[in-house]
Amino acid sequence: MSRETIYVVVNGTPSEEDDALIPGIYSAEVDTDLSPEEKAEVALDHFHDNNGIACLDDFDISAHLASGEELPRMETYQPNSLSASGEYGEFVGDDAPAEVLKLRTSNDPAPSI
Repeated sequence: MSRETIYVVVNGTPSEEDDALIPGIYSAEVDTDLSPEEKAEVALDHFHDNNGIACLDDFDISAHLASGEELPRMETYQPNSLSASGEYGEFVGDDAPAEVLKLRTSNDPAPSI
């Protein structure tokens, strides 16, 4: 199965010390035959499974193609129901494609609280 990289962009200001290093850009590898909505959900599932966040309300978390295009979300989705269709990548920070880097409004890693 062929896979493509989806970038998860996390912007915001953490209010919890445990979340200080969360803002930034992460990657996930997802199956290319998924719909755009499914790609977003799989990438976000893997991001959340690998990065605990104390206060989700502090952050805007979105999934993007390398072109910077934001992927739409599914209106109804059972979390982790498609997780076998992808895998977590890593924190990519400044190694993300230029169009994805433009989406970052927070510095990463975030300054200590």
